[in-house]
Amino acid sequence: MATVTKSIGTSSRDYSTIALWEADLDNGAVYSASDDAVGECYNDSDFAGATINGGNIIGLSSTLLQPASGEEHNGTAGTGVRVTGNIDFRPNVAGTIRLLELDGNVGIINLLNALLGIVERNLIHNKTGSGAGIEIRAGNKYIHNNIIYGFVNSGTGSSSAYGIHINAIPTSAVVIRNNTIHNITRNTSATASSYGIFLVDDADVIIQNNLITQIDGT
Repeated sequence: MATVTKSIGTSSRDYSTIALWEADLDNGAVYSASDDAVGECYNDSDFAGATINGGNIIGLSSTLLQPASGEEHNGTAGTGVRVTGNIDFRPNVAGTIRLLELDGNVGIINLLNALLGIVERNLIHNKTGSGAGIEIRAGNKYIHNNIIYGFVNSGTGSSSAYGIHINAIPTSAVVIRNNTIHNITRNTSATASSYGIFLVDDADVIIQNNLITQIDGT
């Protein structure tokens, strides 16, 4: 078992995109069973989104997507690695996404599949339209210390906007702790809604110590 770290960026890195790093997670020339795969992003340019669900065929122990040291945001937009597309996080091995900035207008984090998924210290902002900054559709997920703000629900009718949305009844733990959610604004329709955190069922869900401010309308 080893930790295998690969660089991601456009300036002489191992991979030019997150998707290309992910595509190699089951490559036996790169990894062996029980390895921990780490993708480190560099702030060379904006990144497109990707689906992250590899590593189970070769038998990785875990995956981690994060900025390289010194390339992470400092809590404000434009200070670190920026992703401008959705990350569909469907962990087939234990996985973590941390310290990325996602331009919420086109980039959010979707969490699917029931294996361990950790989303921590990301900055998600300025989404326009309905939907969520972090969308959770399975259990065994841990969401903590993220900052989500500046969503304007421009959808029509009864569409809703969410900071964090648990859109399924989990059969294992979902833990949402220490997140900051601010300024989620509904459209002008009387039936439109906006929420800081919304869940369809509270089975196996722990919501603790989150700061939610300026949520306009339910």
